[in-house]
Amino acid sequence: MTRTVGHRDRSEFVLDPGDALRQGRAVDAMLAAARPKVGRGVLRATHRKLNELDDLRHLAAARRLNPGS
Repeated sequence: MTRTVGHRDRSEFVLDPGDALRQGRAVDAMLAAARPKVGRGVLRATHRKLNELDDLRHLAAARRLNPGS
């Protein structure tokens, strides 16, 4: 079952495989550019602290993708 939300007809399915591949590569490049650098080596910390670091990295990536928000 599908529902249309809003007034625009939005189709998420791209039928042309070449076009879908190009769109996927463009999205991958956009997201890779927004991802903050991760330090090399071993990091030892508690589970809670590692989750906090992950949250900070996700927040930094979101701010790069949405600078006006």
